[in-house]
Amino acid sequence: MSARAKGQGELETIELCHASGATAQVYLWGATLTSYKTADGTERIFVSPGALFDGKKAIRGGVPVVFPQFGQPDKAMAQHGFARTSFWSVASIEDSPEASTVVLALADSEATRSVWNFPFNLEYVVSLSAVSLKMTLRIKNTGDVAFPFQALLHTYFRVPEVQKVAVRGLGGRTYLDK
Repeated sequence: MSARAKGQGELETIELCHASGATAQVYLWGATLTSYKTADGTERIFVSPGALFDGKKAIRGGVPVVFPQFGQPDKAMAQHGFARTSFWSVASIEDSPEASTVVLALADSEATRSVWNFPFNLEYVVSLSAVSLKMTLRIKNTGDVAFPFQALLHTYFRVPEVQKVAVRGLGGRTYLDK
């Protein structure tokens, strides 16, 4: 059964537990997913051993939510925006035979408007099944003026031998390798 729990640094987490044995852990700080274990117990997510769980800095690794900017094109705002360094609220937690799901929410506030003056609602759905982890980020403009933004789920996968990792299928395509 999925539930709220205390994680590292006494920060609140949601522990998703599927009947298959698959599990996932999401911190409310930054809505950062820090663990996804398949039903056989294999961890699929990497978190830096140097990650701080202090509710001040972004958690290094896992799957942080990047919004409203990637990198730091706007120098007045923190790198990767503020979503990964904000406390999110729990909209719902639900367990069913098909999936264990948490819905997290973040809305504009005085703090967000001080660096990015737009009204918004973010909804982040993390759904764990016997064979998969699905993450969906929904962005809603609650104002009357269009706003520019960048958003991504900045995933750090745990791989057994990083030297053997290859990216295929980019032949003939334009891409940026930072």
